[in-house]
Amino acid sequence: MIEWEQREKMIDRKVIAKVEEHLGIKFPQDYVEWAKKYHGGGPKNIEAFIDSGKFKGMSFYMLCSYNPEAPYHYILEDYEIYVKEAKLPDKLIPFGVDSGENLYYFDFRDGIQQPKIVWHDKDFHPDEYPESLVYICDTFTQFLSMLYDEE
Repeated sequence: MIEWEQREKMIDRKVIAKVEEHLGIKFPQDYVEWAKKYHGGGPKNIEAFIDSGKFKGMSFYMLCSYNPEAPYHYILEDYEIYVKEAKLPDKLIPFGVDSGENLYYFDFRDGIQQPKIVWHDKDFHPDEYPESLVYICDTFTQFLSMLYDEE
């Protein structure tokens, strides 16, 4: 497993619960525990890469922040810009970013119990280019286990 860097102050569950209420979803517990400590943070070596079996070498830069004052990637702002304004399905909830500013999402379209992890190429809409929305894995824990350092 790669080493992570905390870039924001640790938050408590209530902060995440407010975002969940606003979005009408419930994040998986494994993600909640990780986000409380590492929101706005990421791999210590700037970025990591993902090996999903099908795709190898996709980058991962950081988790979205729960701090509305964050200079970039506040989770609700990313939701408004990359989901609402881009007219993506409402049940895609951003949680992380790659080095090209493409986002990783929890995909709640199949229900609220256990969302899948997907990645979206922001330069294309999945209605026109279905391959721009890529399934990565079933759980956040699996996602973390797929991250590796190129060093």
